[in-house]
Amino acid sequence: DPATLTISVEEDDRYFGRYALSYEDKRTPPDQVAPTFFENSTAEVDAEVRNLLGRGARTGARVRVGADVRDASASLGIPSLPALGNFTATVFRIQQDLPITPDATTGEARESERTQEGFEVSWARRLPRRIELLYGYRFEDSRVVSPDFPDPQEASTAVLRTSAIRDTRDSILDARRGRFLTL
Repeated sequence: DPATLTISVEEDDRYFGRYALSYEDKRTPPDQVAPTFFENSTAEVDAEVRNLLGRGARTGARVRVGADVRDASASLGIPSLPALGNFTATVFRIQQDLPITPDATTGEARESERTQEGFEVSWARRLPRRIELLYGYRFEDSRVVSPDFPDPQEASTAVLRTSAIRDTRDSILDARRGRFLTL
């Protein structure tokens, strides 16, 4: 039976931005000083430019600032590279304040600071039979400054990642048939 099929395509917005401010009210034991408003708050800003040069590529940046975590990252995504699949490259810097045991003589709270800097490249490639192959490489330099160590502790880490996913479910949110397998 012949039928008329109409497909409407609408391009997504070229520029995307998001911001978030959050506050977490933490209970404090009576013998400790309650954290200030700013110590319980976090601010995030994300920005993305889509369809760079008319090729579907995208670039973005993210910044998050809180009392114990500060991180920034920038990324570039290129879809559908021949033989490789969808490519994403990210550079990042993460700073965290980590509580450690209180000072033995004074009982004062102490913190270590961990800084992680590095980059990650990853690919996602569709294979036959509803299989998706994910693979990538991450390199990270870490540095910990702590009153427990006379000098900052530094380490470099490199990780290769790979996984395969087969999804034959009829619905992602309310599956009635099919399977989701990951390795």
